[in-house]
Amino acid sequence: MVDNTTYTLKEAVEIYLATRQINNKKYYPSFLISAIWSWKNLFKNTIYAVNSQWFTLKSGVPYNYVDMPPNVLRFFSATVVNECGEMIPLFMDNRINIIAQPTSSQKKCGCGACDCGGLCEDINSLTYTTKVLFTISGVDYYEKDWVKVCPNGDILEYRIVPTKKYNTFTGDGGDYNRDYNNDYLIGTSPFQDFTIEYVTTQKIICKLTLLPCGCPENTVDNINLLNNYCGCYLPFNAFCKRKQCNTKVTGEINGYDNLGSIKVSECGTKIYYIPHPTCDGTPPLLPTSLLLNWQTSGENCNEIVQVPEYAIETLFYGIDFNSKRFNNAYSLGEKAESKYNWQDAQNQLVLFLNPLNLDYLAQIQDQPILY
Repeated sequence: MVDNTTYTLKEAVEIYLATRQINNKKYYPSFLISAIWSWKNLFKNTIYAVNSQWFTLKSGVPYNYVDMPPNVLRFFSATVVNECGEMIPLFMDNRINIIAQPTSSQKKCGCGACDCGGLCEDINSLTYTTKVLFTISGVDYYEKDWVKVCPNGDILEYRIVPTKKYNTFTGDGGDYNRDYNNDYLIGTSPFQDFTIEYVTTQKIICKLTLLPCGCPENTVDNINLLNNYCGCYLPFNAFCKRKQCNTKVTGEINGYDNLGSIKVSECGTKIYYIPHPTCDGTPPLLPTSLLLNWQTSGENCNEIVQVPEYAIETLFYGIDFNSKRFNNAYSLGEKAESKYNWQDAQNQLVLFLNPLNLDYLAQIQDQPILY
């Protein structure tokens, strides 16, 4: 177990000066600066102290975010709590675009009274579909379907269907049996006297809720209505069209929970939270906070910083090296020896914080090499 006894950086410098029998306090500021830089080096490269703190999720564009903690040297992870109270890590997804694309000032609907969003553009880009019903003498006859949005929000489906209008129902002669009745050859139509007419029909398939300006609202209900009743008329890149994203990739870190992912902003000051889309198109349930884990850089290091007792001797070697390396009063040999002692003390501190079982290492060396 690690000893919880600590010393302030000021006390550590005073102990170091007393150990070297330096009683002149005029050198104290110089040694304190050496102690600050030594401790920052230990804190960053040897001790690896990890901070964990909850941060409230803030509303932002294009995604909600939390602020990057101050003095972050290494950002490790962000986690959320699932419905079972378990801590679930969120993986970093660099595929997510967090830079908003410029929007065109010209809207396809021509409305300038509101911000219609993508749903209004989908309404104005509904496609015209055709289907071959039958072929006569090498000529294809097509059924034509399309939809139209009325000013009151009704969506009408129009169909123009080619149909055969028979002029007579007397079958054509095709007798090949000796029963003196009209028999018909298999594979040919018995009624050849007809004309092709196009029948137009229409019906109301759904009704959208509208804004005061007449544009459709960007609501979940409207999106579901368009997908369920007008999905075949929507272009492949429509705003409201349901998209099958690759979220079930083998080996994905967060694949079994799908609670979302994160991405750091380009400036490094924000961590965006990207929720996983729901299967039914409803808005995902957002967490209120994210638990961030990071290593601080130690930039706030000063004379009141607490130094644990197990690191105090290593700090002494760091003070000794940093106070000598730019001092011309010491030879290159003395500086090199001080540097070696400083590095050796750091290695000893690493071994103390990460104890190794020598018996286990000896057994590993005796294992046969299989490759």
